[in-house]
Amino acid sequence: MLINDKITWFDEQQDKHREGLWGIAPAMGLEVDIGELLYSLVKATKPLCLVECGTGAFYSAAYILKGIVDNGVGFLHTFDIAESFLKQDFQDFEGKYKFHLADSLKAGAIFVDGLSGENIDFIFLDSEHTYEQVMGEFNLFFPYLSVGGLIIFHDTLHASGAKQAVGEISQRSDISVIRLHTPRGFDIGVKL
Repeated sequence: MLINDKITWFDEQQDKHREGLWGIAPAMGLEVDIGELLYSLVKATKPLCLVECGTGAFYSAAYILKGIVDNGVGFLHTFDIAESFLKQDFQDFEGKYKFHLADSLKAGAIFVDGLSGENIDFIFLDSEHTYEQVMGEFNLFFPYLSVGGLIIFHDTLHASGAKQAVGEISQRSDISVIRLHTPRGFDIGVKL
């Protein structure tokens, strides 16, 4: 499934992807299949308020935003400490997201304080994969996640801090977590 020409434009690994290998977008670490899965999850759940920690080059944000555009509803808040060098190539997504050039924990605290009773419906955590960062982002955003909302963790197999954090989170009674055994790990949590 090709989501659109702009997304596949930066996916130089598409031929490998079609052969069943795990293509990775150049210069960043988002697998093509994971991007398509993010798009499908947004399409299927139609979240209104979405949060991404770890914008990187904007690949995952582009897949998420394509789902928002196709749904006709939703707004993404994406956080990273470095400027995203590809976001200017996706002007058709303007008005559908806000890029926060700041640490997700510091800027995220200001963001959740301004929610005014609103909920977050979809969270994608893919920033610094230390135990402290993953747990910090989880503890900050999870209380605002709507019941039935999704929280997704990336790189949970090769990053020991992320793996440990998700292992602890999965023991909680207010979340159900499944691990997809992708080459780098992709865990999906649903708030109960």
